[in-house]
Amino acid sequence: MTLAEILMILEITFKVVSVVILLERLFDRYLDYKLTNKINELKNKEHKKNRYHSRKDK
Repeated sequence: MTLAEILMILEITFKVVSVVILLERLFDRYLDYKLTNKINELKNKEHKKNRYHSRKDK
């Protein structure tokens, strides 16, 4: 193998690794977004439930 071939293989490897890292970050952000939405949805349901029970008791 020549030096040019080795450098080309390294360059391709670094590009693949950078794409994998970007995809991992995007997936992480997507999971954070989905989990945050789910948590907020559950909080809203609990809040509405508590409001209903507090009115019912009066």
